[in-house]
Amino acid sequence: MIKPAYMEMCAYAQPGDEIIVWRLDRLSRSLITLVSDLQALGEREVDFQSLCEGIDTTATNGRAFFQTVSAFMTFGRDVQRERAEEAMTSGHSRRPLC
Repeated sequence: MIKPAYMEMCAYAQPGDEIIVWRLDRLSRSLITLVSDLQALGEREVDFQSLCEGIDTTATNGRAFFQTVSAFMTFGRDVQRERAEEAMTSGHSRRPLC
């Protein structure tokens, strides 16, 4: 779902600006998109704050939270990719354990 106002705001944001949302789900519907967007903002030196969740990337604990989430997401994607490659090379898909 493309949000034109959000896209315009991101394009307008400059280093040192801060984007503040009421809740995380107002910014993104999926964790992957959320972390990706926040990483892109961080690379542009744009800070982020979510009021309900108390997340603030201008603070050390806010940055650490998203770095941790990002690390787990990367791990999850790597595991999924490895499993897919393994299934392709073995010629069949994995059977469920249950």
